[in-house]
Amino acid sequence: MMVADAVTQLEAKKPKPKAKPKEPDDEGDSDGTPPAPAPVSAKEETPPATTHVAPPSAPAPVAAEEETSPPVPVWAKSTLFVQASPTVMPAWASTDLNVEVRRARRSDLEALSVAIAKLENRTRPLERAEALRRFGERGYRIAVINNRIVALAAWEAENLVATVREIWTESADAAPIVLPKLFALIEEEAHELLCEVMLLLIDESALTLSAEALAFGYAQRDLASLHPVWQGVARERLRPNDQIWFKRLRAEITTKPV
Repeated sequence: MMVADAVTQLEAKKPKPKAKPKEPDDEGDSDGTPPAPAPVSAKEETPPATTHVAPPSAPAPVAAEEETSPPVPVWAKSTLFVQASPTVMPAWASTDLNVEVRRARRSDLEALSVAIAKLENRTRPLERAEALRRFGERGYRIAVINNRIVALAAWEAENLVATVREIWTESADAAPIVLPKLFALIEEEAHELLCEVMLLLIDESALTLSAEALAFGYAQRDLASLHPVWQGVARERLRPNDQIWFKRLRAEITTKPV
């Protein structure tokens, strides 16, 4: 046996020293991997306290104020101011009653102010002062049934021309009953004053009145077609929407104004 082989065998039989375990450093584990982070204990999250907010209480219902109607004026309580329907025959016209046509009197002033208000589509009668002024300026002729004015017309005479305006009836059905008598009364008075013609000034929208004028012998005329003397009288009284309904009362014509 060679010396070298003997030495090798002796070395192999020697006990090997135990290796010291490697201390782990702060940078990682013994095998070089970084240490796992220490588990962090999860804090138990306390749910926020729930605050119960009461819903806003509904406002207390406000008691509706009772609507108080304005006091009814004395004139409105009167049966004189009852509007008759233009398409319904009034109760008085359904019976054979006597129609009185005459000159309006001062005792008719209240009823006259109501009738004029209806004619002019007012919501209340004329004031007494206004009614008196109209009464003094124009000659009102009225048709009366059961102490109720159911038609009226205002007329005046100037230069032998009788002019009639403010013609009104309580309803369209009343017109053929009362207007012929009212026109006849005015024509009779115009004859007494030797008037040559009679002119009805009727609003173009008042078809019922126009129909009655035509039925009673009147013809529609233009202002320019009238005699110059008659033109002057009519022109002063015409309103923008008025039509002239003409009727001769005398055959002869007086050429000079009276």
